[in-house]
Amino acid sequence: MQTVGELKKHGDFGIGTFDGLDGEMIVIEGKVFQARSDGTVIQAPDSERTPFSTVTWFERDYAIKTEHPMNYTEITNYLTTKLPSKNTIYAIRIHGKFPVMKVRSSNNPIPHLLQQLQTSRFSRTKMRKELLSACISRDS
Repeated sequence: MQTVGELKKHGDFGIGTFDGLDGEMIVIEGKVFQARSDGTVIQAPDSERTPFSTVTWFERDYAIKTEHPMNYTEITNYLTTKLPSKNTIYAIRIHGKFPVMKVRSSNNPIPHLLQQLQTSRFSRTKMRKELLSACISRDS
């Protein structure tokens, strides 16, 4: 387990969780955010601990501009056709305006995980933010 301060030395873009599965970790431009199960998002202090996180130094290899709005399934399918390999893990950063975004966050340990997946969901409207995603391509 390491602190958020230590994590920042290893990358500026990524995802993870916090000690006790207390929310989802979002790392963008070197800032670490904690999305809590009640829908609030705070900037995590450097002293906060993380048992699991994946970060990288984000460097854009190329950019893709879409011509029209897309839902999750459409953007996933579209990106799959644009990525050079089906056997690589990609760090993807999406800029856009999102009229509605459905997300979830956990706050309880594993015995309650299935319940959390069903109950810790919330929506936000009129979002103009960056979307962080880890995309794993696969042959299908």
